[in-house]
Amino acid sequence: MLRLRSAKSGSPVPLGSEIARGGEGAIYEVQGTSLAAKVYLKEPDPQKIAKITAMTTVAVESLTRISAWPTDIVSDDRGKTRGFLMPRVGSRADAHELYSPKSRTHVFPQADFRFLVHVAGNVARAFAIVHGQGHFIGDINHGHLLVGQDGRVVLIDVDSFQVNINGKLFTCDVGTPLFTPPELQSRTFRGLVRTANHDLFGLAVVLFHLLFMGRHPYAGVWRGAGDMPIERAIAENRFAYSANAARFQIGRPPGTLQLDAFGPAIATLFEMAFSSTPNPTRPSATDWIGALGALAQSLQQCAKSQAHFYPKQSSACPWCILERATGVRLFGVRGTVQWTGVGDISQPWKSIEQIPRPPADPPLPSQQPWSPPPGTPLPDRGRKLIRQAASVALVSFGLVGCPVANGNGMGVLAIILFVAAGFVWPWVSGEKRKALEQKVASARKRWDDLERRWMQEASVTAFDRQKLDAQKAKAELEDVPNERQRRLAKLRADQREYQRRRFLDRFRIDRAKIKGIGSGRAAILASFGIETAFDVEPGRIMNISGFGPSLTAELVTWRRIQEAKFAFNPNEPVAPAEISRVEGEIAALKTARVQKLKLYGAEVARLSQEIPLARARLAPALARAWEEFKLAELELKAL
Repeated sequence: MLRLRSAKSGSPVPLGSEIARGGEGAIYEVQGTSLAAKVYLKEPDPQKIAKITAMTTVAVESLTRISAWPTDIVSDDRGKTRGFLMPRVGSRADAHELYSPKSRTHVFPQADFRFLVHVAGNVARAFAIVHGQGHFIGDINHGHLLVGQDGRVVLIDVDSFQVNINGKLFTCDVGTPLFTPPELQSRTFRGLVRTANHDLFGLAVVLFHLLFMGRHPYAGVWRGAGDMPIERAIAENRFAYSANAARFQIGRPPGTLQLDAFGPAIATLFEMAFSSTPNPTRPSATDWIGALGALAQSLQQCAKSQAHFYPKQSSACPWCILERATGVRLFGVRGTVQWTGVGDISQPWKSIEQIPRPPADPPLPSQQPWSPPPGTPLPDRGRKLIRQAASVALVSFGLVGCPVANGNGMGVLAIILFVAAGFVWPWVSGEKRKALEQKVASARKRWDDLERRWMQEASVTAFDRQKLDAQKAKAELEDVPNERQRRLAKLRADQREYQRRRFLDRFRIDRAKIKGIGSGRAAILASFGIETAFDVEPGRIMNISGFGPSLTAELVTWRRIQEAKFAFNPNEPVAPAEISRVEGEIAALKTARVQKLKLYGAEVARLSQEIPLARARLAPALARAWEEFKLAELELKAL
């Protein structure tokens, strides 16, 4: 083990266990302190030494609180600089483990959307602090952002930052293309002078990942010719979720949220951050802090899932819609839910049973004999029949009984009889008949409408129907324990498939070495919901632009290699997280069915009180409508 000394105090620096290791160096605990030491694998060059030495001179509390900022130089026995001391970062995971739904379920099982918004706000605060000191992060990526279970965010690998100390500028000579703004794509990072506006693009990408379930803002459905890697999409300003995305021949992937899912303020900031205008002014970290704070204040719990929180202004829970569309559970179970049974429902049901049933329906006017009011002119059917018979007789006599003039045509007397028959027939104009038919139809419609209202508001049938619905709701509530047993039994029956899925989900594409699949293509796959070996299905991959038979075959081969390692353990109990998930679903189901029974009971009580009042209100109107209909019908018959 190296023997190191502090440059400031000259004291020995006792290294403890190794915390992490990368291509540049290793991180060790410093025994008996809250510090850690980064030890380079080879002696840093003079420029690097000058940079970290300068950084130790500005290690203010605001920076050391949110980052692994260098606080002291460590040297070996020969006086050679070997690394630096920094605040020890507690147990944390990189941001990808949080914003990826699959890893979040395991690494942050208690996290819901409120936690994501909280962390997003802390990321923006960390950027604001660094920028406030006149420094820039430069190489932004999720691996340099560590998140704790308490939501605190810590920036690491800060020795790569661009810092400006006492007029001396030290550049950030590395970068990650997927977080690099369009104006810097394809530029060499060595010696590149960064600005806050460059950092703010990367900040927006990180925040988009957090809020939009791990999707990259520039990974979409490409509708043009050829391949569209993310780096090219960024360089050409093809923001897949923009309101103007169609103009750039790109659209958001299936099973993703619309940009305005969290309200217009957040959508506007993303449009500004990913604007296609030359030299855009991107939202500052402070702008994001304000908008994310307002979003946090607007969140409400979903009535169907205790793990879902969404903005109050939304018409429906976006997480429920997304989970139904993708089949992916987006948030883990919040705490352990214990089954407590449905409780005693005999008392609330007894209260419903005691609600008095209204008296039987009185007969409607249509069910009773009807006679017209006194003085109403009645149709003289006999006179009408006599005139019709006389007219027919005249025509018949004219045709049969009159001689034919000169054997050619009808005689004069026959013509006279036909004319007389026309005068005798009880003619009615077509317009008058049509008007009366319309009057009858209108009166009938008024009666039908009132009768329908009566059945809905004043008939005991409505009460009985609602009481029956309440009985069904009671039966559904009593069935909740059986539904719980059915779902738990299905969990046990599906153990092989569950173990296989959990096993394959351990193999992440972005961490695997698959021919032709780099970080850019892995990000595209993740934006289409393909993150692990379990997600690798030829049909899903072939539908993504840029993934032809060759790359698909590489992914399928990789999956088969991992799958061959799976061994089913029949003795393994069902995972507690899965049991807790089912218990949470049952708790939500029970709550919904209790509420349903209460609502039906309240409706039964309302109808019991309102049916007599509705009868008193509607009966006169019904009587008038029936009489108007019968009189109109009588008038039509009189024609």
